[in-house]
Amino acid sequence: MREKKIYALLLLTFVMWGSLYVMSKFALADIPPLTVLFLRHLFSAAALFFLLRRRGFQKIRREHYWCFAVVALLAYYGSIVCQLFCTQRLDSSLAALISALNPVTIPLMAALFLRERLTPRLFAGMAAAVLGVYVILGGGKGTIDPLGVLIGILGVLVWSAASVVIRKLSAVYDPVEITFVGILCAMCLSLPSSLLELRTQPCRFTPAALAAALYMGLVCTALAHTLWNSCL
Repeated sequence: MREKKIYALLLLTFVMWGSLYVMSKFALADIPPLTVLFLRHLFSAAALFFLLRRRGFQKIRREHYWCFAVVALLAYYGSIVCQLFCTQRLDSSLAALISALNPVTIPLMAALFLRERLTPRLFAGMAAAVLGVYVILGGGKGTIDPLGVLIGILGVLVWSAASVVIRKLSAVYDPVEITFVGILCAMCLSLPSSLLELRTQPCRFTPAALAAALYMGLVCTALAHTLWNSCL
């Protein structure tokens, strides 16, 4: 029963992340990438803070400081930066197709760092995940930008490495708290990045762009990442 629940939550998470690439296009039409990232962090951190006030905060152990720092740097800053720049340079369907490599790279990372066993069933699932997304999206119909593809693949690798660390933390902490602390720490990077970006890049806070950023923060970050962390 628990395994079926995890699969259902993962399916819901992937649906929300699938909508992320479309919403990113709306946000990036008027707001530059690093500022979109900061708004995404801001909206999601605010929502998670009010949720955690009701659930209660758990004191973070000193030996886990580095884990949260790695999660913030890789999962909530590095991978999202790559996703935004990838989506900016590629068709949204092609960007989503590249992200389908996550089911392949995460088990490989887990086998490398956590010594988890790779079974034939797992290999079959990894292949089916990539093939299924390819069929659904039709292989992506946008112009292929090699740099955009490389950025997208880098984001997948960074996210996969971070997921291994998140799995270690999820055995100790509430998934909501892992997401909140990771995003809060990542804001220490996204805020100065946004301020530097706004000095050189045009930006218009239009209602459509802000609505897209709000959706990305609440649904694609706060909710989706919390569900993902709870499934690891």
